[in-house]
Amino acid sequence: MKIILIYGVLLFIFVMGFLIYSLINDPGTKSLSGNWNYILLALQGVLFSAMGYMQLRYDRYFIEWNDSEIRYLLPKQKNIEHINIVDIDSVVIKLSEIQIHMGRETKTIPLSNLQYAELKRIKNKFEEINVTMNRKSEN
Repeated sequence: MKIILIYGVLLFIFVMGFLIYSLINDPGTKSLSGNWNYILLALQGVLFSAMGYMQLRYDRYFIEWNDSEIRYLLPKQKNIEHINIVDIDSVVIKLSEIQIHMGRETKTIPLSNLQYAELKRIKNKFEEINVTMNRKSEN
């Protein structure tokens, strides 16, 4: 997303520079009739910049844990969620999400846009929690 943001800003700057250069050096362009391409490219730069900024600002999330609780923040959430590990009944690990069952409540943690190493580490941790919960329920 940083690359898209930078690309959008650079595109806008270059296009505006070419538009100004064209207006100054070509006296026949008193109207914008020949320069619509510059305006459309500048608009594309603004849209790329806005898209990159929104993705960087609102699509941040994290998952962290210790021996007693799991804390996570999902995209477009404002508050950090807490789950006590002792409250977990079962964990269902799917390809791109993890479902945590706690009594009547089920929480889903989406795992999209994660790198493979992080995804594997998170799934291993939840698999450990699931195994631990199964052992407790057997005893």
